[in-house]
Amino acid sequence: YFTERLNDVDVLSNLPIATEAMAAFEKTRGAVRGVEWKAVERIYGPFLVNFTEKYGYYDTFLVSANGKILYTVAQESDLGQNLTSEEFREGPAGQAFEKGLKSLTFEDFGEYEPA
Repeated sequence: YFTERLNDVDVLSNLPIATEAMAAFEKTRGAVRGVEWKAVERIYGPFLVNFTEKYGYYDTFLVSANGKILYTVAQESDLGQNLTSEEFREGPAGQAFEKGLKSLTFEDFGEYEPA
C-alpha cells in the first residue's frame, strides 16, 4: 500500500504542473487567501483537487522548503501555518516534513488535529 502511495507522490512531484504550482504559490509571499493566492488557486487548484480525488486522498499539501503550508485541497486551519513551529513540529505533519527534507515521503497522518 505505502509503496503504491509513494509512487503516487513521485508521479505528482515530477509533473511540471506541480512544480509550477509550488513556484506560483511561493510567489504570493505567504498571503494565504489573498488576492494573488486566490488567482493562483484558480489556475492550479482544479488540478490538485482532481489528483486528490482520483487517487482517493483526503487532502494534498504543497509545503515550502522552510515548512510553510502554501496550499491544501481541504483548506483547513493548518493552511498558512509552518510545520517547523512548536504547534506542528512534533505532530504527524511536522514529522513528515522533516522526513521529506531528506527523501521523498508519504505519510498517513491518521487522526490529524486540523482535520
